[in-house]
Parts: sequence; C-alpha cells; structure tokens
Amino acid sequence: MSIQRPLLTALIGCFLAGGLSAASESVNIPISFELERPATVTVVIEDAAGKRVRNLAAAVRLPPGKNLLSWDGYDDGERQKDGSTIRHLVAPGQYRARGVTSDGLKLIYEFPINSPGNPPWFTKERNGAWLADHTSGQAVVMVPAADQGFLGRGQSRLIVSAITAECGDAFMALDLDGKKIIGNNDFGWTGAYAMTLDAGPQKKTGDEDPWLYCLIPQDNTTTLNAFSRGGKAFNIHKQTTKNKVTWNGGHTGDSVAAWNGIVVVSVPHDGELLVIDPAAKDRLVGKIGIPDIRGVLFDDQGRLLISTATQIKRLTLDLKLAKVSREEVVVSGDLEDAQQIIRDKTGNLYVGDWGKQHVIKVFSPAGKLVRTIGKPGGPQIGAFSPERLHYPKGMAIDERGQLWVVDADHLPKRISTWSTADGSLTRTIIGGPKYGGGGVLDPADRTRVYYGIFNGGYSLKLDWTAGTSVVESVYARPETHAIYNPDNVAGVTAE
Repeated sequence: MSIQRPLLTALIGCFLAGGLSAASESVNIPISFELERPATVTVVIEDAAGKRVRNLAAAVRLPPGKNLLSWDGYDDGERQKDGSTIRHLVAPGQYRARGVTSDGLKLIYEFPINSPGNPPWFTKERNGAWLADHTSGQAVVMVPAADQGFLGRGQSRLIVSAITAECGDAFMALDLDGKKIIGNNDFGWTGAYAMTLDAGPQKKTGDEDPWLYCLIPQDNTTTLNAFSRGGKAFNIHKQTTKNKVTWNGGHTGDSVAAWNGIVVVSVPHDGELLVIDPAAKDRLVGKIGIPDIRGVLFDDQGRLLISTATQIKRLTLDLKLAKVSREEVVVSGDLEDAQQIIRDKTGNLYVGDWGKQHVIKVFSPAGKLVRTIGKPGGPQIGAFSPERLHYPKGMAIDERGQLWVVDADHLPKRISTWSTADGSLTRTIIGGPKYGGGGVLDPADRTRVYYGIFNGGYSLKLDWTAGTSVVESVYARPETHAIYNPDNVAGVTAE
C-alpha cells in the first residue's frame, strides 16, 4: 500500500495580473519544491477558488533534494470529437500548485488464491502451478510405487488430468498429501477425459509399452492416447463415431479400462463399447452395442463392470472376439444417474451418481448399498458447502484409504479427499486459475475476492494472517440463471 504525504503548496504570485493577457504567448512558470528522499510526486494547479485547472505531473518519480517543474499557463483542455484537444490560456489571477508524494506502488507477494501449487507459478522443474486453465480436472488414477512410470518418480502417486490446457498442465502427478510433484503437456493442449492403468496380471511392463491410457472424445472422434512408463506419448487409435459427442456442460460419460493389453472404451453417444488391441495392426477388434453405457472397470477376474444410468452390470467378455458371453446385474434400484466406477481392495464399488444428488455411492461386492459419500444436493448457488460435490467424476483410492474425487466443474475447480472408513471429508483443494488468472478484491471488504469464470462466479474468504482462502459462496451459475448476493442484500438465498 502506498501512503501519500502532502507536498508543500506554492502560491504562484499574480503573474497573470502583471500584464499577461489571454491573448499573450504562454510562459514557463517555475514551480520548485524539495524532497527529503526519492518519491513519487503528483502536482496539480488550482485557481483561487480551489478549482483544478491543470494536472501538471502524475505519479512522477523524482530524486531527493531540490526539484523544478514548469507550467505553461494553460489548462488541461477539452477533448474534441475528432480526437484532438484544445487547451486554453487561463485567466489572470492567483493560482496555487498543490501536490502529494508517496513511496510509489510496490508489488508485494502475499499469498495465492485458486493456485494451490507450491510454488503457485511455473518452475523449470514443472512442480509449480496447478493443472489447466480452460477446463476443470476430469480424471484421477492411483499409481502404486510398484507400477510407477515417469510421472510416479519411484513412489506412489495420484495422476490427475484435465481436458484442455492452453496454459498450465493437462496432466499432473501428486503425492498422497496433495502436493504437486510434476506436470506434463506432452499431448499439447490435450489432456484426458478419462484415464486407466492396465488391471490385468499379464500386462506389458516394458518402458516403451503403453502404461497410462488416456481417452479424449471430441465432436465425431473418440481418441485413445497413451504414455509409456519411460515417458513416451503416443496415439493408439482414433475412432470416428456415428453421433457427435454431447458435452452437456463438459460431461459425456465416456470411460476407459484395460486388461492384459486390451483396452475397452465406452462411447455413450453411440451406445457402444469399443474393444481395442494396441499391439494389433487393425487395432479396433470390434464394437459391442450397449445402450446408455457409461463407466467401465475390470474386476480382479477380468470381468467388465459397466454403469448405465440406474444399474451396474457385470459382463463376461471374449476380448479377442469382442463378444459378451454373460451379463449379470450387480446393482439396480439405488442409482439415478450413474457415471464412473472404481473398486477398493475388498471389492466394494464406488459409483459417482449425479442427477439430483451428486454423491458417491458405495456398494458391497453383492450390490448392497453400504454408504453414501457427500452431502446430497449437487451444484450450488448460494453459501458454499464443501460436503456437496459438483459432478463427482474422477475417483481413485490410495494406499492410505483416501478416496480422491475430482469434480468436473469450474464453480469451483476442486479436488477433494474423503475417508473410506466413515465417508468424512478430509481435504479440499481449490484451483487452478482460469485462463489469464483473475479475481477482484472487494473494495469494501479486503477479506473477500470475487472470481468470475465462464458465465458464473464464486467468492472466496481470505485470511491475510494465515495466507489462506476458502470458497465462501457461488454467486452465479449458468445452469440456474440465478444470482446470489453473499451478503443476502438481493438475489436468491442458498437452499
């Protein structure tokens, strides 16, 4: 903050009364003053009534000691329609030079908002900043130390992806405490809507073999990319779809799973399951028609679990022929809008269920509902509750028993962790920033920042002492066409 100090005013004697008329030529009228130390100086000229006639110097940096400015006796002038300015010689009379000094503006780093990286800016090691600008996070995969690749760095890691990153990282690796280890942009702007590792016991483990499979649907194309353990990024297959992908606010339902080198991809907008062999010349083995297919996941026996809106089914597949030999319903009746599926080490299923609830539902291996994680209600308008999930999409369980959830939402962009033992919220990570950064500090309350993004916005409460921020409210959301005032002065109130 810059503190302004008054500059000793100088009375300009009746120089205009001493024979200078409005028709006379201009003169150079000296205005002198002395500074104790270097300062940023602003000087104005006022008439005897205190009306400003000239802004003589604005935030000019001047040295200590005696300083001299010059005034030509003209006002600031009037701007004309053609863009020119007409200035006038002031009338005879007494005028005063008045000024203020300050130490100038200084940029002081306090703490970041919406950028939880440490540091929150890019570094040459790629461990700074946080995920993507254009889109929120989408998927997360747990990589145990025994299966580590180039992003794992020899320890257990969470790999998080976003769809598009013009600035930032489309992929990043986190440790189990949520600290960013490294980011990656080897596919350019493109990240992944869904990701998977090979769950089969006979998966390929060479440094050049596909390791992390990455799915990106766009328009009439579904693209399967991969990273090798050694860090090579390559395309495996591009499939032209019959129907154009329907984003529905960034949510498509596409999913990917792999077993012993064979990859399956769900294409909800075509109602199909693609079976892909990355090692074959003709990589598309075949298509299986499954109406309303969404999430896909192999169990420990190589059977494929799939989600539809209201059911979880288990398919026995011949992956070499792309044929289904058996279909069983595992869960039915407790789901409204099922999305992605994961399993824990005991065989429990975790299903993101959207619709009106937006929660994670946990089912036993027999299909019984065990627990619901998250407070039902979904995307919020009004006071923000961290226990309410917004489009819970990416999920992974680490070796500590933490459930990692990535919200496919930008109001706010969020990653959270939850206890698999009791379903309690244990961590909320907000960010990264939007394209170009942003945020506006409330001029009446320095503890509040407004963050507008993609036809919506939310406010954050700042703790200047601790250097932290938390989401306070969502004041605008495009799905609702509603506006919320965090002070409840006008607009809607939280539900």
